[in-house]
Amino acid sequence: MLLEWQIIDPKVTFCEVVYSGAELGGSVKVPIDFNDKFVNDTIRVIIEDLIEGSLLFTVTSYDKLGNASLPVEVEDFVYGEIYENLLLNRILKSMTLTQNGLNITWFNADESEVGIELSFKNTSGETKNIFIPDSITTCILEGFDVEYPFSYRTSYLPAPGAIDIFHSPLIEKKFISP
Repeated sequence: MLLEWQIIDPKVTFCEVVYSGAELGGSVKVPIDFNDKFVNDTIRVIIEDLIEGSLLFTVTSYDKLGNASLPVEVEDFVYGEIYENLLLNRILKSMTLTQNGLNITWFNADESEVGIELSFKNTSGETKNIFIPDSITTCILEGFDVEYPFSYRTSYLPAPGAIDIFHSPLIEKKFISP
């Protein structure tokens, strides 16, 4: 989880982030160093190894005398293995072999989809890796070798501002002419 907040008081020396959820609780101390020049600053901290689910984060800042600010709370969701295991690949609508290669048409992307990672062999025996953005529904695998399957998986960003991209399982498809 990446948390961001702004420090506006030059007397702050550290912040404490307390987090809690159904099966988890803990805290992280974040030292603040403004050097000699104070500027409103955005603090970013990554908290790792959290259990997947909804968590409450409380941020309190302290000065060198131990005086505390009013705590600020934010609730957010941590995504992980459970989320990733539920992901599905974008559905392939059709495949047509043309002179230029394999023309693939996909159904529209899910709203949290980032795109599709696809790998194939061309007629020169080279493995090609391409990325198909979520806004694209048709692509051509130029020089596609029909003797080999292509493989793909769909990439997802679970929420705006999330720092991790998750992937559906890898699928292999072989073009079979009608």
